[in-house]
Amino acid sequence: MAEGGGWENLTKAEAKVAELVAEGLSNPDIARRLFISRRTVQSHVSHALEKLGLSSRVELAVKRARWQSPGGAGRPSAQAAAPSPQTPNPPHADK
Repeated sequence: MAEGGGWENLTKAEAKVAELVAEGLSNPDIARRLFISRRTVQSHVSHALEKLGLSSRVELAVKRARWQSPGGAGRPSAQAAAPSPQTPNPPHADK
């Protein structure tokens, strides 16, 4: 598999279609869900695969799963991205 760019190189439309492909939806299902034509879906899928350096929908699903996993390349894990809970300040001693 050729190594291409990351998800940040996709347009919003390409990223949304790629996400739905990775979830296992077919082009007709994606078209109905997004209210776009099947041809537009096909175009977004092709562009996403090309930009990501992938050759199949299966590779797209695998790349998405790795990208979303903790420590996945291209995006911080949800745990790392979440703000840490703040501990309350200890009460100040009155002087």
